[in-house]
Amino acid sequence: MGAPLRVPEGWLELGARSLARSARAGFTNEWICLAVGLMYGATDSVFACNARLRLGPSMCGDLSMRALLSLIVLSVACAPPPAAPPLALHGALRTEGGTEVWWTHPGTEPGEEQDSEVDDALIALIDASTTTLDLALYEFDLPEVVASVEAAWDRGVDVRMVGDGDEVHDAGYVALDSLGVPMELRPAGSRIMHHKFAVVDGQAVWTGSTNVSHNGVHRNNNHAVVVRSADMAAAYTYEFEQMYGGEFGRGKTALESSRSLELADGSLKWFFAPTHDPIDVVVDAIDQADHSVAFMVFSFTHADVVDALTRARARGVEVLGIFDESQANGAWSVDEALAAAGVPVMIDGNENASGFSGGKLHHKVLVVDAGTASSA
Repeated sequence: MGAPLRVPEGWLELGARSLARSARAGFTNEWICLAVGLMYGATDSVFACNARLRLGPSMCGDLSMRALLSLIVLSVACAPPPAAPPLALHGALRTEGGTEVWWTHPGTEPGEEQDSEVDDALIALIDASTTTLDLALYEFDLPEVVASVEAAWDRGVDVRMVGDGDEVHDAGYVALDSLGVPMELRPAGSRIMHHKFAVVDGQAVWTGSTNVSHNGVHRNNNHAVVVRSADMAAAYTYEFEQMYGGEFGRGKTALESSRSLELADGSLKWFFAPTHDPIDVVVDAIDQADHSVAFMVFSFTHADVVDALTRARARGVEVLGIFDESQANGAWSVDEALAAAGVPVMIDGNENASGFSGGKLHHKVLVVDAGTASSA
């Protein structure tokens, strides 16, 4: 494989923010801007697909299908990059409604990771807590977050945790257990409790794809979202309370009241697996796409979503997907099925790994009709 070429990070951030602010149409075959941290290289096509990724004359023209991506993908029609982008790489994308989105910055090789501020956003919420802190965390070994939770407990915040029985040796589990923090675990050896969320003072929620671990924050491509809403906090508390009471998986009861929140610049909806059957939600969103669907998913194996993406492409919707390399090598991955159906599929380029740890595109993101009235 040829040496990868780095698209200037400032320009990519500019593309991402421009998409969030003012894009009017989905991405096109003529100009595709993979926003935020794109790495790409002139390599052979790895799947049965003849599509090419065109980045324009100033960015080396046609490249092959193996695009190397680290960080959140936002695809948008874009012009050749300006010489000096005015935006910094780091910081949150903040909506008018008050929602914040943060990304990790793992680079592509060991030692290239940068401070992502994903954990800083969580620590800031915990440090500001005054009454309650509910944590539902799969992995939990990041020292700075552990220390923040310990400090909250010491100043009298009512801290509770739900975790997974297979992760009890993580430093965060051990530290909170030694303090006497009440904790409920999904039994070891069963299906996992895979949440990553915190509810603070019943007023704010931190959640996303990021495990609160060194790998999750520093070596994997991840994102986190902060929403300040008592309504959303109440919904996450309902989910937490069921697990705290020992009900996991299909043992939980779906929240039947409103699962949406109106913001100044749109609406936000939430669904929990497996009680809300979120695959049906994803399929429905794809089936309603008018212009574009862009996704990056760590583990993608569901045939119903493949069928929905194939239907979308057949009716003229632009579809583009990014896969994690370790998962794409698995027998159940659908990357080759999508490529055979004509969907441009690409493999990320994060190799910031030590053995099996790190080096993963860990996002669970799908963007529909970006920058249009029907966006989701």
